[in-house]
Amino acid sequence: MKRSPRILLSANSFWNLFNFRKNLILHLLDQGFQVTLVAPDDKYAEVFSRLSCKVVKVSMNKKGSNPFHELLTFLSYLKTYLLCRPDYILHYTIKPVLYGSFAAMFTRARVVNTITGTGTAFLGSRTLRRLVEFLYRLTQWRARRVLFQNTEDRDLFQGNRLVPSGRIGLVPGSGVDLNRFLPREKEESAVRFLLAARLLRDKGVGEFVGAARLLKTRNPSLRFQILGFLDAENRSAISSEDMEAWVSEGVVEYLGETESVEEVMIQSSCIVLPSYREGTPRSLLEALALSLPIITTDSAGCRETVIDGENGFLCKARDVDSLVLAIEKMLALSPGQREAMGRRGRELAETKFDERIVIGRTMKALGICTSVSNGGL
Repeated sequence: MKRSPRILLSANSFWNLFNFRKNLILHLLDQGFQVTLVAPDDKYAEVFSRLSCKVVKVSMNKKGSNPFHELLTFLSYLKTYLLCRPDYILHYTIKPVLYGSFAAMFTRARVVNTITGTGTAFLGSRTLRRLVEFLYRLTQWRARRVLFQNTEDRDLFQGNRLVPSGRIGLVPGSGVDLNRFLPREKEESAVRFLLAARLLRDKGVGEFVGAARLLKTRNPSLRFQILGFLDAENRSAISSEDMEAWVSEGVVEYLGETESVEEVMIQSSCIVLPSYREGTPRSLLEALALSLPIITTDSAGCRETVIDGENGFLCKARDVDSLVLAIEKMLALSPGQREAMGRRGRELAETKFDERIVIGRTMKALGICTSVSNGGL
């Protein structure tokens, strides 16, 4: 009797796999795959265990670069891959893409890597960037396909010869579940601007707070809210102390974290993400699907979500004054005009960012034909 094909997915957290790849995983289970998920331990590991997935917890310091710890991460991957003997492997986020690809050299698996963004390594020191570029060159030849979430990251990697040019593909971010994120009517009492993201400096959290501080001096009734978890394992993480200071100052409201992000987002007038660079930010795709206007930066991965003046406004990255101007333009619109912007955003989500497109292209990159519609590289 022929055994079911084995597929392994890895990211830097089970939270990441749950929030960005859950429907892909459900699709794989429905197609009869044996699914193994590999990530550092967190509370979402137990959720996947209940879904008949095999869960493997690896050692990983997500914000560190200690050579000894990095070697332990690679050895943890190597041991896992030799024991699991997968037929297919999907890697997401930087360290799984690098160390997982290296470990996959000792298997016969078909490997597809998704570059979900360049991360802080490309925004930091030249030495760190050169090291990371070297590791990409060393490992990415093993992949059957390397998928990018925006053309600028693709061109950056291709121009610096970090990946083999003949194995490159594009996906529209991680996509968005259009059946979960549905528009609904709401009464707009006070104008609310919401930043929903991993709370990192690179996401423009400081610029959002700076813009809120300026605008609330002119109009104290404006509400600026932040949603996301604090103290992430990242060099640019926002600390609990930072957030407490901002809340005490009365500049922003901190909403904590939630598993029902759509219920919080739908109460907002506009979603704001002043990020320095992204793959394609999931929070903006969710905002589009919910028919909410957005403000984001004219930077890689972000500008793809906005037709400036149509479904939102663009501003400069790392520039509080530019963000203030974009927010003021949004405030100048009537509620009806903001609703019209949101509707155009929903149309963009349906035509360009449907999650089924991403699943279809991922499966095709693996060389697997399934019933998911809208695929095609």
